[in-house]
Amino acid sequence: MGREGRQLTNKDVRLILTHGWQANKPDPFSPRLARPTRTSLGVKKNWDAISAVVEGFGVAAVLVTLLYLAQQVRQINKQSYVGAFQHMQDQLNNYLQTVSGSEDTAAVVVKGRQAYSNLEDIERLRFEYLQFQLLNIVESHYTQARHTALDDDYRAWVENNLQEIVRGQFSYPGCIEFWSSAGPYFEPEVQALVNRALGKE
Repeated sequence: MGREGRQLTNKDVRLILTHGWQANKPDPFSPRLARPTRTSLGVKKNWDAISAVVEGFGVAAVLVTLLYLAQQVRQINKQSYVGAFQHMQDQLNNYLQTVSGSEDTAAVVVKGRQAYSNLEDIERLRFEYLQFQLLNIVESHYTQARHTALDDDYRAWVENNLQEIVRGQFSYPGCIEFWSSAGPYFEPEVQALVNRALGKE
């Protein structure tokens, strides 16, 4: 019991008056705090060990999650690239089908390739429409690869593939003549791509 809860005796009073309380000795009337036992110290060490183990598992879980997400991103990118390539192939096939599906259309394309300036007004309109359709396909897929693809090899492959398409469809006097007036309608990087394909750079 503390000092407030105990009745002082005459002997206690004499001790206080004679010696006073020594600062380096505990107050005999104050309650003493319990010292940590071996058991309590052991429990603390166990909790520290458990915390360290839990923290280690947390770090490992984060690493595993990051590796899994990286794998998923790579898989999604591959699927995206395959889908983009298939879409480009479908558009090119539709373009070729348009050109070859009609004898009149094919005749306009052949005449325009020979000399763009010799086309009649109706022929010129049809020829320009078909050329712009093909160039729009090239621009769309080139822009997509440049700005969304994470793989440098894939971007290089798309660029080379598109240059081959341009080279195969535009390496004619009439198409080159048409491109000289149509080029400014496209983005600078697309203009550069077509010019490289046609040997103008």
